[in-house]
Amino acid sequence: MLRPPDTVTEANKVTNGQVERRVKEGQTLQGIANSPLQSLTFLYPSLYLSVGDLVCLGDCVRRSKHLTRLKLPNLKSIESYMPILLAVGGSNAIQTLRIDSNTVSVWDKAFQLAVTSLRHNSTLRTLSLAHWTFDLQVRCESVRKSV
Repeated sequence: MLRPPDTVTEANKVTNGQVERRVKEGQTLQGIANSPLQSLTFLYPSLYLSVGDLVCLGDCVRRSKHLTRLKLPNLKSIESYMPILLAVGGSNAIQTLRIDSNTVSVWDKAFQLAVTSLRHNSTLRTLSLAHWTFDLQVRCESVRKSV
């Protein structure tokens, strides 16, 4: 369960002169949008982030003016990542998104939603989808199979 914003504690790590804050179980997501956080890394998010938490995180990513880098590895499905992918489309700050996963399989509709959202982002410079599986069909083949 997430704690209220007034009980947030942060674990800081200095990397190349920048402070990287890692969010662990028990921290709040609500304060991220208004915080000066620039880099956010989740450790084993599938163990403690619910669908509601991911929607909240997506909203924070979209509203944040300072968050430039997000690492959210190893969620179980494309549906888990959709709130983040849709939010990145509306973000004016995010530059690097690492959402690597060995279990995500992307199908046509999800791919179309994600690409449509991402094309609206003018700040994104790096997108890592390592180990994702894409199951996309050519539109003509899709139409023929459905007829």
